Amino acid sequence: MKTSTNTLLNLLRSLPPVHLQNNLMGCTDRDLAMCAVLLESRDEALLLAPLSPRKRLRVQEEAALIARRRIPPEHFQGSLELVERRLRSGRPAGSVRSYLRPKGRDGGNTD
Repeated sequence: MKTSTNTLLNLLRSLPPVHLQNNLMGCTDRDLAMCAVLLESRDEALLLAPLSPRKRLRVQEEAALIARRRIPPEHFQGSLELVERRLRSGRPAGSVRSYLRPKGRDGGNTD
């Protein structure tokens, strides 16, 4: 199932604030940061506003790092799907990866 940023934004706008906060706080910083990088700044505020100040800062720092890397689109898609699944079900979806391998300038992995 492909999740788009529009799907995520619809969830962020429609869910009760307590449900939204509880489930976003349970998402990994990296998955939230991957989603934040894909959003425009006003939409990013919808994602970050329910977070605690400390988690929000961690997510913003991670997003700044991610924005400077060449990360394949499928990694962003995976994070979008995990966050959406968490918001819909209220249960942890698990993280797809703990290490993101940036793409080289030629489009391949940097090995």
